[in-house]
Amino acid sequence: LARSASAGRFAANHVSVDLTYRLGDIGRGSEAVSMRLQPWDIVASHQSYRQAQRKSGARRDVDLVGIKLARPLNERWYLTGQAYGAYDGEAGGYATGLWGAGLGWPLTQRSRIHAELLVGAGGGGGVASGGGALWQAQVGASYQLTRSGLIQLEWGRVRAPSGELNADLVNLNWVYRFARPEASH
Repeated sequence: LARSASAGRFAANHVSVDLTYRLGDIGRGSEAVSMRLQPWDIVASHQSYRQAQRKSGARRDVDLVGIKLARPLNERWYLTGQAYGAYDGEAGGYATGLWGAGLGWPLTQRSRIHAELLVGAGGGGGVASGGGALWQAQVGASYQLTRSGLIQLEWGRVRAPSGELNADLVNLNWVYRFARPEASH
C-alpha cells in the first residue's frame, strides 16, 4: 500500500501488483552456462477497428497505435503480448492490453502466414467494451523486406464478451526481428 500525492490538492492511496517473467540469466557464479541466441520480434503496429460499437449506440471506426512483443517457442508456435491506445475516432482514452499465442507457416523463403488468439482487457473512450474483458482472433501474412525487417498485414475480430463491442479489425505492422542471448537448459 502506498500513497501518491501531487503538487496540488490531489492525494490517493493505491495498491499495485506486478507480474514478471524472467527471460534468463547470462551466468550463475562460477558455473559454466551454455548460451544460445533466442529470437524475438518487436512490432510497431497500427490497428483499426471497423465500425466499433459505442456506449451511445453509435458505430465508428477507431484507430489505435501499439507495440507487440513476440517470442518464438519453436518453428511454428510463438507467444505474444500487445498494448494499444486510441488516437483517432473520438475514442480518446481507449486502450487495450492483450496476450496470447500464435501459429505460423512459411509460404516462401521471404513470406509467411500466421494466426493468433489473444485475451486481455480494454476500455475507455466510450467504446462499448462492457466489463473490459476482450478476446481477439486474427490471421495475417508477412513479407521479409530486409534481414531483420518485415512488413505484416493482419485481419481479425475483437469481441467484448460482456459488452456490445464486436468489430472487424485490420493491422498494419512493421516487425523488427532480433536475438538475445539466453541460457540453455
